[in-house]
Amino acid sequence: MKFREAGAVAAGGAAGTAARVGLDNAAAVLSIDPALSTLAVNVFGAFLLGLLTAHGMPSLSQVLRSGIGVGFLGAFTTFSAVSLFVATATLSTGLGFLVLQLSVGVLAAWAGWHTGRALRARTGVSG
Repeated sequence: MKFREAGAVAAGGAAGTAARVGLDNAAAVLSIDPALSTLAVNVFGAFLLGLLTAHGMPSLSQVLRSGIGVGFLGAFTTFSAVSLFVATATLSTGLGFLVLQLSVGVLAAWAGWHTGRALRARTGVSG
């Protein structure tokens, strides 16, 4: 990874973290269960990463794509929060949430991927 790309990933990570903290704070004010807000953020992030990857965003440089995909979306979504919830919940609740998180997350990534491919085909982007 080149220095500019590493800088873009770091900047994207800082922005993704700030966005995640903001959403977590908003969820707390609205009394939304942290597990539900984690699920929503991760599913949305999985969709966006699938979209970004499949479409390729050809008008963006590789540096910017890395900043968005690895940096922003990597920091915005979190596996550590899922892991902590699963580890501290009852066995049935933890496993149920893990299955839900993985299945819905993969479905969202799949939907994002196919949306990105459709957008790519519609705009005539090659590659």
